[in-house]
Amino acid sequence: MLRTGKSLEGPADSVSDQEGPKDDSLFPEAVGEEIQEVGKGLVRDAVRAVKQPDILYAVLQNCDVASSAVNPEQAIIEVILSFLRPQPFLGTTKVFLREHLTLKKLQKKDDFEERSDRLLKKFTARLRDLATPEAEGLLETFFRNNLIDIEE
Repeated sequence: MLRTGKSLEGPADSVSDQEGPKDDSLFPEAVGEEIQEVGKGLVRDAVRAVKQPDILYAVLQNCDVASSAVNPEQAIIEVILSFLRPQPFLGTTKVFLREHLTLKKLQKKDDFEERSDRLLKKFTARLRDLATPEAEGLLETFFRNNLIDIEE
């Protein structure tokens, strides 16, 4: 269990200045891996409650907002995609496909499209791992729309 390092006894100003700088972080003694695990747990808990594919897609598309040096965008995306059960994942994939094709038609080549291209690779990998008839059908749709190569 992570400790906050803050005493519940006595006033907060009883800490002397001689002890060094005051650490106001929530988990001052936690190391990077512990913080990462806490972050993954928070992401899983938040995603568990979301059932609508369009909202799950929006969360995935905007993971950069929640990213940090300890929890980079790609790690958050991987946690979300790996945690989704097959049906919500397949529904989210359909929303992603529709939105990705719309982005590609715009041909802006902006950050949003690049982020969507990275998401395409993550969705493709998860679909391959899922290996259900519906997942195979979505991979075929990706291929027919020139989003992936035959090897993918």
